[in-house]
Amino acid sequence: MKKLSLSVTIIFLIGIFISNSYSQETEPLTDVLTLDFTFGDENLPDEFLLARPTGIVVLNNGDILVTDENRMKIFTSNGKSKNILGREGYGPGEFKNNGRPYLSYEGFLAVFAGQLMYNFYDSDLNAVRKINYSQYEGYERVKKKYNMHFGLIDKLILADIDSYIYIISGAGFQNRKNANLVVSKIEDKTIVLGENEIYQQALGGNFGLPVFYQDKFKLEQLSIGKVVFSGGINHRFENDGFHFYTIKITDYNGDNIIEIHREYKRLDIPESHFDKYRGSSKKDGREAAAKQMIKILKEHPYYPPLRDLRVDGNYIFAFTYSKNDHEEILTDIFDGSTGKYLRQAYFSVIPRYIKDGKAYFLKRGQDIFPKVEVYSIDPSVYER
Repeated sequence: MKKLSLSVTIIFLIGIFISNSYSQETEPLTDVLTLDFTFGDENLPDEFLLARPTGIVVLNNGDILVTDENRMKIFTSNGKSKNILGREGYGPGEFKNNGRPYLSYEGFLAVFAGQLMYNFYDSDLNAVRKINYSQYEGYERVKKKYNMHFGLIDKLILADIDSYIYIISGAGFQNRKNANLVVSKIEDKTIVLGENEIYQQALGGNFGLPVFYQDKFKLEQLSIGKVVFSGGINHRFENDGFHFYTIKITDYNGDNIIEIHREYKRLDIPESHFDKYRGSSKKDGREAAAKQMIKILKEHPYYPPLRDLRVDGNYIFAFTYSKNDHEEILTDIFDGSTGKYLRQAYFSVIPRYIKDGKAYFLKRGQDIFPKVEVYSIDPSVYER
């Protein structure tokens, strides 16, 4: 590792490279999700009915935790009401925003509480700390190193109460680019595990780039005490006309790295994405922003390789933008302990959470009451 000034460390040393292509592959698995049950929209006490759910995790005892209405609603493994923790406020265990929860395999829980704040919980769901991450010295050093005017933490996973891995994004590059980093805070040490640059989503004139075009880092934690992440221009490349994406697996210190290179089918962004930027005039004040937006999209008119990552133990699920005729999502599956590619499968949804062969999906919409759908995953998906 090479020490940078200000005690921020960038990882240059790469360990194992594993490349996977489409040659001699079997057909993707189909019909891999079976709906077991749903809950949250009916047959519950009023306070447990879901209103504006934002996240879901499954605790190590099997209970299902859903963040909703500035609280954490806890259900049994079969969707029955159990407990409610938290309330609106600024104190420990209180929330000003309906943030997402992130559970580590060690059982520690971090939940975004609004205004740069996170609530930390131990494995018994005791609120043990509330932090304002802008007051953390290492956070300020990272911002300064990358010339960030601001820095928002998109995701935070606790290794223990004093150590965590997070994604931070903020203005730090030229030409309307933002910095997007995966950072590890281990006690008093700050390590940058991955860096990326993304376009700002808003470019003026009430225009915004499609969220997928930013291709921010996707970050998950494996049960072997490592993290896995992918995303951005530094995690995709072309070789002899074939396109590849990269998934990186590393421990919290940035050592023992495995890089997976997987071939994918690059998909064009359809012309319909350009339509809302056309026809703008100087009169409505949006002409310059519209031209800038079209210019950006024309320079790289392709979807990124991955929509999202999920894990189950040491299994990695990489959800791509490719779909079949039934609009099911083509998913690459890997063994995270070795980096070995296992197979492909079509998923009807991208689960919000996967654990012990179960997939959990938050179903929301304008004309429906929110609910959680719980699916069983076909065991053949997991065969090594």
